[in-house]
Parts: sequence; structure tokens; C-alpha cells
Amino acid sequence: MKDFILSGSIARACPQVAEGIRRIEALFEGIKSFEDVEAAFLKGAGLSRNTYAAYLTSVRSFYHFTGGLNPLQVTAAHMESWYDFMLAGGAERNTARLRIASLKSFFLGVERVVGIFRSPFRDMPARLVKKLSRTKKPRTRGALTRSEVKGILEMLRADDSPEGWETLAIFTFLLTSGLRAAELCSLRWSDLNFNDETGWSAHFVQKGGDSAEQEIHHLAVKLSREAFRARFRRDPRLDDALFSTRPRFHGDVVRPLGYRSLRERIIGIERAGRKAGVLARDLAIRPHTMRRTFATLLVKGGMDLKSVQTLTRHASIEVLCRHYVDSAARSAPTFDGILGVVA
Repeated sequence: MKDFILSGSIARACPQVAEGIRRIEALFEGIKSFEDVEAAFLKGAGLSRNTYAAYLTSVRSFYHFTGGLNPLQVTAAHMESWYDFMLAGGAERNTARLRIASLKSFFLGVERVVGIFRSPFRDMPARLVKKLSRTKKPRTRGALTRSEVKGILEMLRADDSPEGWETLAIFTFLLTSGLRAAELCSLRWSDLNFNDETGWSAHFVQKGGDSAEQEIHHLAVKLSREAFRARFRRDPRLDDALFSTRPRFHGDVVRPLGYRSLRERIIGIERAGRKAGVLARDLAIRPHTMRRTFATLLVKGGMDLKSVQTLTRHASIEVLCRHYVDSAARSAPTFDGILGVVA
């Protein structure tokens, strides 16, 4: 890049090209490690915590696989080699596809940083696009039913341990609020507010970086407070995290619950539910399952879609219905009531 000379006439006629070339030259000279890649293309991009973590994992893995290749030198062939390497190493096809998807979004971000750069995904052959997008049939990604929710709540209430109380509080909080995992993990007691007319609400930064407010059920707050007292033998302070992860303390401050710990808690509920006979169908329960359950139960309980859209903070009712409302329901029970049929 140092040997590239742009004539004065071209530089004057195409200032954006000249600036782009200078940026590329600076990035070629400045990127010596993965930390440099992260600083140049990830930090300051306005990504949510979970999205940032997903991109970081994928980009770091790809960077080391290519032997530290500068992102501006990556080609579609490198993508295919990495994809084949992941599958050969035992990675699930769905996992490999998600990591490729993270790279695609990453390189779109590189385009925004370097105006004249073109993502290797732009000119990728259709054959390769199809290959990198293959998935295996996923497990059911629906929502919990009312009876399953009731069964899980009864099961969790039977655990009298401090951790059991917190698991019950977490499940109830997610079920009744529809919060995303990152939103729940970020909450501190200072984020909760009580109003005599509207009850409890939580204030936080939502996906995309905007401030948001969400209605919180009073029982979820009550259970969370009781769980905190059971674990730490004191009342929560305003700067304490709402839910914690081990080790319990960092100094005298409660460490916030991380996404991985939250996911393990929810998977633990699924396993316990199967063992107890509460869950009989093949439903993978994850933190986001609770958000789908929240939306589905509200719709099936009679709430109009516009109100559910507001509560879930979705810009589109179409997205809400397609991805969050489990519509696998029989029509007969509805008409039984209309026709006066006794089951």
C-alpha cells in the first residue's frame, strides 16, 4: 500500500476515493493483531452486548483460522474453507451457519467504515451462498402452553433453596415481562420504579441502544426481592444487580447475572420439567422462549395484537406474528363454547 500513488488530478476529481484509499492504507498498516481488528471494526459500532459477543466470537475464530489475515484481504474462498473446517471439527451445521451470518454482518460494518471496500459476500457465487446457509431441521421453537407454565411454576415453588427461589423469580420475571435476555441481565434495583396508578415498571437500554420502559408484574418484583434476601441475607441496595451469578460478590457489589448463567438456568428448568413429567413434547426452552411465551399467552388470552406489539416493543406486527406468537392451536375448543358443546 505504501507504493500506491494516486495522481493529483484523480485525487482532486475523486476525493472520496482518495480518502477511502488513505483509510485502507492506514488500516493495513495499523492492524497487527485481533485486538486491532476489534478496535477498528467492532468497538463503537453501537451493537447490543449479546450481538457484540456473538460477532466477537465468530470474527476472532475466523481471524485465527486465517492466520491473522487482514479483514480487507478476505475472499469468499476463505469463508468456504472456514465453514468446511468447522463442520470437520464437529460443529453443528446450524452453529456454522450462524457464525457465517455473524461474519456477513461484520463485513457490512467494514464497508461502512471503509467506503470503497466491498464485502466478500457481495460477489459470492449462488452455489456457495446456498452451501453456507444450509441448516438441519431445528427443534420446535414454539412457546410454552398455559398448562406447561403452571406445571413449571408448581415444580419451581417446591424448591426451598435460595437458588431455587431465584430461579423461580427469574422464570416469573421473564414470563410476565417479555424482556430480552440482555435486558434482564442488565437490570439493577435502581431501574425499577413504582407508581400508585400503573404499578411497577423497569427502565433500561433495549436492543438498538434506545431507552425503554416495560411493565413489571408485582409478583415478579416480590419474588425477586425475597430471592435476594434469601441469597444475601440483606435487603437489596439500589446499585445491586437484580439477579446475580457466582461468585456471589465482587467486593461488596452483587455481580450481575450473565447471559450464559441465565441460559443454563433456563435449560435446567427444561431438564427438571422433563424429569418431573411437566414437559412431554420436544420443545427447546431458552431465554427467548420466555419472550415468545409472553406474547403468545397475551394473544391467546384475548389481548389485541397492537397492544402486544407495544408490550414487546416490536416495530412490526408481521414480525411479532411470524416469530413470537405460537399459533399452533385447534379451533374446536372455541366453537365448542359457541355451539354449547360439552367436552
